[in-house]
Amino acid sequence: DLIKLDPCNPLCIELYKLSGDDQPSNVSLLFDFLDYDHCNNNETVLSLLALRLQEVPENVMLKKEVQRCWESRSSWWPATVLKDACLKRKHCDKVDQDWSGHTSNCAERPIAKAKRKIYKVLRNL
Repeated sequence: DLIKLDPCNPLCIELYKLSGDDQPSNVSLLFDFLDYDHCNNNETVLSLLALRLQEVPENVMLKKEVQRCWESRSSWWPATVLKDACLKRKHCDKVDQDWSGHTSNCAERPIAKAKRKIYKVLRNL
């Protein structure tokens, strides 16, 4: 019931992990979590979704659930949640410096990588 009231609650991630990979319907928890603007750069959830979507080709039930989740999001997720993934790499050539002084190309950040993996699967559904 808490998840229905507050889909972006951190407990959602724990519920997903506890429910296991054998339940295709639990992937909707990740989609719902990422719907919120303040959550759609959550590296943990993006990584979990990217990993789970790798199973889509072999799992018919999971594919149906992902298609159901994607159907209502396909018109707006690419421009909002997955916007980093939809940018061409050439637009991501700038090098940023993080708080520790390390430099990185924005196209190589874990969040951008996860979003690209997610988008690659979703656009082919």
